[in-house]
Amino acid sequence: MKHERMKIEPYDGLGTWLEKAEHIGEIRRIKAEVDPYLEMATIACLAQHEVGGPAILFENIKGHPGQRALFNPFGTSVNRLALALREVPDKSALDLVKILKEKSKTRIPPKITPAAAAAVNQNIDRGDKVDVTKFPAPHFWPLDGGRYIGTCDSIISRDPESGRVNLGTYRQMVKSKNEVGYYASPGKDTKLDREAWWAMGKPAPVAAVYGLDPLEFMISSTSYPKTQSEYDYWGGINGAAIEVFESDVTGLLLPANAEIIAEGWSY
Repeated sequence: MKHERMKIEPYDGLGTWLEKAEHIGEIRRIKAEVDPYLEMATIACLAQHEVGGPAILFENIKGHPGQRALFNPFGTSVNRLALALREVPDKSALDLVKILKEKSKTRIPPKITPAAAAAVNQNIDRGDKVDVTKFPAPHFWPLDGGRYIGTCDSIISRDPESGRVNLGTYRQMVKSKNEVGYYASPGKDTKLDREAWWAMGKPAPVAAVYGLDPLEFMISSTSYPKTQSEYDYWGGINGAAIEVFESDVTGLLLPANAEIIAEGWSY
C-alpha cells in the first residue's frame, strides 16, 4: 500500500497519531478480557517479535472497566515510527534516520496556553482523591516488584538554577494509591535536577506523562545537551510549537494535550 498522498500536518497528542496508525492498519484492538497481571505484557511481547507487528490496544482490561492501554507504539514498525516523525509511511529506516537528523537541527520553543484550555485538565484529582491504582498499570514479569505504570512515559523536571525543563524516560512502579517510585539513572538530567533541589533542602518538583504523543516518548528517551530543553526539539521535529501550560501544583510546564499527567514532589 502506498501513502504518498497522505500529508502529515504538525500535531501533538496521542489521539491524532493513533487515528493515523489505525488508518494504515497498524493497530490491533483486543476486545477480549485481559489481565493486567502478566497477560497483557505476554501478548504485547509476542506481537513485537514479528517484524512490522502491530501496536496493541487493549480495550477490556480486568478490574478496569472503560479504560484502555496501548502497547508497542513503535515495536518493529517503521511506518508507525514515520508517523511519529510527521512523515508519510513507506520510507526506509535509513530515510527516517536522515530525516530525523535534518529535523533535529530546528528547535521551536513550546507555546504556553492557559491551564483551563489544556485538554488534559478536563478531569483533575487532588489531595485524597488521587489514586493511581485506578489505572490499568501492568505487572510485566513474574519477579517484578509490582505494577509498572511508567515504561512508555515522559518524566518532566526542572533545573532549580537555570530553569531548564527536561523530559526523560524512566521506569516507575506504583507503590501506593498516591505514591510512585521512579528510577533515575546516574548522570541523567532528572537525577541531577532532583539532587540539585535536595541540595537546597527542598523537594524536587516532578511530573510523569502517560498516554503521550509517541514523538514525546522518542524525544524523552533521547540524550540532548543538558543546557537545552527537549520541548524545543519536540517542536522542531513536529514543525510547530508544542502547547504547554504552567502547573499550579509544581510550576512545571506540562504538555497540554497529554492523556494523563501525575505530578508531585520527589523527596
